[in-house]
Amino acid sequence: MGIFNSWGSVNVPLEVMVRIARNRTSEVIKTFGPNWFSRREELNADLLDTVLGGRGFWTPAADEARSDERWRAWLGTYRDALIRAGFGYPVQLSVVDAPLPTVPQ
Repeated sequence: MGIFNSWGSVNVPLEVMVRIARNRTSEVIKTFGPNWFSRREELNADLLDTVLGGRGFWTPAADEARSDERWRAWLGTYRDALIRAGFGYPVQLSVVDAPLPTVPQ
């Protein structure tokens, strides 16, 4: 199992993910903020190449008008990379800031 968080290990090379996926019982949890990819598409394209498997596997999402549309485009690109790495069931989870429900006493 691998746990990679957005405080320094989002940029795990795809080749590492491939090695993890070779073990069929492996799982990976990876967290990152919605703008991680967008901030790098112009500033550090080489890093995106490493994470996504090469320039042929991603295109800038800057053409998308809204930030949530750019996020969905990058999420789809990353899910495709995980499938190419060998993970058969990539699942997206969103963490939202919401109040906890009250429990009747």
